[in-house]
Amino acid sequence: MNQVQIYNPNLLKVFRVVLAFLVWFSHAYTLIGSSWNEPVLVASNGRFGIGTLALDCFMLLSGFLLMKAYTARPNVLDYWQRRFLRIYPPYAISIFLIIVMAYFLSADKLSSYLCSKDFIHFIENFSLFHQHYVLPGVFNNSLHKLIAVDGSIWSLPYEILLYAIIPLLFLLNNKSIINLLLIASVLLFLFLNQRTLEQLPLFDLNVLAHLCIPFLIGVFLSNSFNKFQLLLAFAGLSLLYFYDKIYLSSIVIFTTEAYLMYFLLAYFKQSQLLNKYALPDISYGVFLYGFFVQQACIELFPLSEFGFSIYLCISLLGTVIFALFSWYCVEIRFLKLKQKIA
Repeated sequence: MNQVQIYNPNLLKVFRVVLAFLVWFSHAYTLIGSSWNEPVLVASNGRFGIGTLALDCFMLLSGFLLMKAYTARPNVLDYWQRRFLRIYPPYAISIFLIIVMAYFLSADKLSSYLCSKDFIHFIENFSLFHQHYVLPGVFNNSLHKLIAVDGSIWSLPYEILLYAIIPLLFLLNNKSIINLLLIASVLLFLFLNQRTLEQLPLFDLNVLAHLCIPFLIGVFLSNSFNKFQLLLAFAGLSLLYFYDKIYLSSIVIFTTEAYLMYFLLAYFKQSQLLNKYALPDISYGVFLYGFFVQQACIELFPLSEFGFSIYLCISLLGTVIFALFSWYCVEIRFLKLKQKIA
């Protein structure tokens, strides 16, 4: 039996959707050039924002669930097939639709739109490991403080790179050694997270070091999930916090998320809460379309005329519509194909 299935699927869906909209909410401020007014950033005196915290939560949850899934089905080919079907088809369709919709928001004619270098480079985004955020004549006016078209997709290459860690860990074939390696790796990345690292063509090593921390902690919790280890982790992170040597957002999120993980996935794994409903998991659709929808709303409903509240409400409605489309028209079809493979 797949170990992941013992957890209440609807609770996980709700958790993921909430995290996706927290990231979306932080983007709402960034895209209008007002990121310093984001409430959590203000409350923390500029030390961390809600987007960073939510993304860390996503990475920790991914590490936890993927480790559970691979433990239940330790097959490399099956693992990557399932990852591909979950990630790539909805992503590719979103890139295609954004290219089409962006044309109608472009100041360029169709011929110059299709023949520009920016369009050709944007097409290369279908590869997943090439990212270009400019389309000709799109969002390049004074209304937009951040021109990056569909800029939220930056994290996908990092996530895919992290996914490769789990099959590699199983080559060790020893749970204790895996745990020791995970602990050592987290400590290493905590240290590197405070250094200025090299910028590679595709990966920013500082970003990679930061994302590795919650992901590997999630893998560790999945591999050794008990109260004692959570308390030990909490005590260790608290000491590090008072020593003030690591990034505060990491401390807050790793301790809070560890306990959320314990209560949601341990105490409530047999819960029937919400199980009578077939809830859609629109978190991936929010990720794929939310950023572009927000940019389009800035273009179509200028803040100077409509205000921030209208911009937020209309972009929220648009994001939900596109996310539901992605779930019901695209993702469900490929999830069924995943089940056939299983």
